[in-house]
Amino acid sequence: MGLGNILQLTQVTLFVISFIFSFFIFLPLSFYSSDFNENCLLFANGKWSYDNSSSLVLSVDWGGEGTCQFPLVVGILILPISFYCITSLGIYLYKGLDQTWLQSFVTLTICCVVSFLLMVSGIVITAGFKQWCQLLNQKVQCDVGEFVPFIINDDPSINKEGFYVQMGIAQFGVWASWLCWLSLSVCATIKMYQFHRQEDFFQSMHRERERLVQRIGRTPQDI
Repeated sequence: MGLGNILQLTQVTLFVISFIFSFFIFLPLSFYSSDFNENCLLFANGKWSYDNSSSLVLSVDWGGEGTCQFPLVVGILILPISFYCITSLGIYLYKGLDQTWLQSFVTLTICCVVSFLLMVSGIVITAGFKQWCQLLNQKVQCDVGEFVPFIINDDPSINKEGFYVQMGIAQFGVWASWLCWLSLSVCATIKMYQFHRQEDFFQSMHRERERLVQRIGRTPQDI
């Protein structure tokens, strides 16, 4: 198997892994959003108090809606992109063909853009959830906060069970996907470099051919 086929097989494998990891992003974020009544806990602020029955109450100033929607949209966006790339590269790999220069350039551009979006999403989820945990740690431990009885904004309909696991899975999904797409960007860059070297090779061959034709075309009187 040539280097080009190995590179394409690596890309297909990484796209399959990315397709799977996309579920680790948007599914837990969707479940958490439904449990928290579409409120965003990322970068949320608040203060603790006690109600008349001495129950713990957390008054929360929720984070911006777009803060939670952005990673969710990125996770959903990765799903069709990965599927398309799996199908496209899989057909080329099956037929023993390779992408054209333009197709490889488009793939490189997509990989770089998605890598950047995933990096931003990872930073948003990691930093935003850390701030939420710092708020909870004032009274309870963040990792067991779902088991501690307290009310959020006097709204008993907010279901805080499982939020720590859900956000942990989302963080894993984002950063794992980012590593996949970063590796895909490297693979696409290598393929573009191969095209560049191939072009230089053909140009060198063309120059040598012209020199050989000129040398053969000389007469004995010219020598």
